Amino acid sequence: MINPDDREFQGDGSLRTTAAPPVVAAMVVCQPGAWFREAVEALANQTYPELQSLFFIVDGATSGLVDVAVDVAVDVGADAPVDPVAVISSLIPQAVIRRVSGNPGYGAVINEVSRLVEGDGGFFCLLHDDV
Repeated sequence: MINPDDREFQGDGSLRTTAAPPVVAAMVVCQPGAWFREAVEALANQTYPELQSLFFIVDGATSGLVDVAVDVAVDVGADAPVDPVAVISSLIPQAVIRRVSGNPGYGAVINEVSRLVEGDGGFFCLLHDDV
């Protein structure tokens, strides 16, 4: 259903919908490094009005998808370890975070987006933490 406030009449009498379609940005996070904070900041700084963020944190232990309630930190050498949950939560507090045990691969993880996201009127923006 279109909200009446989201319509705009054109000069030729036609009607244009001005509401932005919803977008879910889904990021797979595997062994985040020093660049991770910058990647999440870039997503946090987006101004698109209908953007939602979904993060999959791959921890490499066993197989399966579970809710996040985990201490995941990755050592990035001389820098302090990156805690992806803390970084995401501090920059995008409304983000949905899921932990993936094992390493099933990017494709298998990103396919979970269609299972987790409700509705069919939007778009997916599929991301990896180091791209």
